Amino acid sequence: MGGTGDSGGVLFEGFLDGSYDCVDRVVLRAYFQLGQRAPGLRMWWRRWQGSDEGLNNTRLMRVAGRFSRRVKGWAKGAGVPVVYSKSGERNEDLAGDFVPDAPDFEGVFAVIVRRAPGNVWDVEHTSDGRIRRIKRKVPRPWVNHYAFHIVDRDWGHMIIRFCPHPPFNALVILNGHEWVAKEAERRQLTFTKQDNCFTELSNAPDWALSQMP
Repeated sequence: MGGTGDSGGVLFEGFLDGSYDCVDRVVLRAYFQLGQRAPGLRMWWRRWQGSDEGLNNTRLMRVAGRFSRRVKGWAKGAGVPVVYSKSGERNEDLAGDFVPDAPDFEGVFAVIVRRAPGNVWDVEHTSDGRIRRIKRKVPRPWVNHYAFHIVDRDWGHMIIRFCPHPPFNALVILNGHEWVAKEAERRQLTFTKQDNCFTELSNAPDWALSQMP
């Protein structure tokens, strides 16, 4: 079995049982629009706290700290592992150890925490405590990012990667091959899949998945 976007589908056409069309990976950037610029950050803070009082680097760091504690508390209650990755480890490989066996499982099954450069605000004050300016920290500091590994009804294994430091940027990562697998299950086709490769299938002609909406 080979995806039509894979050059191997041409080189080894005689060895393949069929083909399908799909995107390999879709990455969507999610933004908290109000927090992307300094005036918007101040407006968000005023709406939340009532005034600029307390808008400083320490309080912004505490926002990320509260997020971390709440994620850990929720994960402990839900029985979801929180794993801190080390340098050189791939998040997908770590999460692979926790993929649920139950075919009807939906929801978060692992949270992988990884340090990476993040967009973090730097609030500078005058000597009398007034805000002088708000700017992005340069170079970008290394902070924890939280990757929520999810089994979705339509997309299979997907990832939402979130930075808990304002402005709260996130990535939504979708895998087209996972979507193909979910669609095949709905069509009651049997298959064996290793990572992004389908190695066995029940009926090759029925895998004309390019006709799917």
